[in-house]
Amino acid sequence: MHIRLVVFILLFCINAMGCQGKTPSVSFYALTPIAVPQNTSGGQGRLENVSIGIGPIHFPRTLQRPQIVTRPSANRLDLSEFHRWGGDLKQDFLNVLVQNISIITGSNQIFKYPWSPSFKPRYRVTLDVIQFDGRLGDTVLLNSIWEIKQGEPGNEKSEIKRSIIEQPISGEDYNALVKAKSDALKTLSVKITDKITVMDGT
Repeated sequence: MHIRLVVFILLFCINAMGCQGKTPSVSFYALTPIAVPQNTSGGQGRLENVSIGIGPIHFPRTLQRPQIVTRPSANRLDLSEFHRWGGDLKQDFLNVLVQNISIITGSNQIFKYPWSPSFKPRYRVTLDVIQFDGRLGDTVLLNSIWEIKQGEPGNEKSEIKRSIIEQPISGEDYNALVKAKSDALKTLSVKITDKITVMDGT
């Protein structure tokens, strides 16, 4: 009985130590598109028959990883092993941008790159995302350069813009951070749509 008691105590201690050292579960996140049509300064309805191709898009290498990246200071990046993207952030960004612009314009002719050879968009939007991170409990920064080309390749006119969008984070956790990222992307979607509206009216 004495030996059995010792073995039982040892097993109990090992099990308790294992529980204390249990690895936290991983949480997964995704950007979300605009839920319902939004009133914007652009002319929703004016672009409902316009065809737009979105992409290609260039992303910084620091963001091309499954971990969510935060920037606690100007020269420091933190990667969270327990808060990750549910998919590829670059493709998620592109997919949500396409959905947002489709909702804002009311057009069902918005396609992401690469599109079918038979699709001949009136406008083509390319993006270079320079920064898309943030500081927990503070703000998200979306810094991007984007170009809109109108017309056939080789015989087109274009507009190049830079958008620096600072989106406040309404909480201290990663869920609030990702929501702020989605809101920043919504603002960028509106800016791109507004510019296309202006170009389409000239």
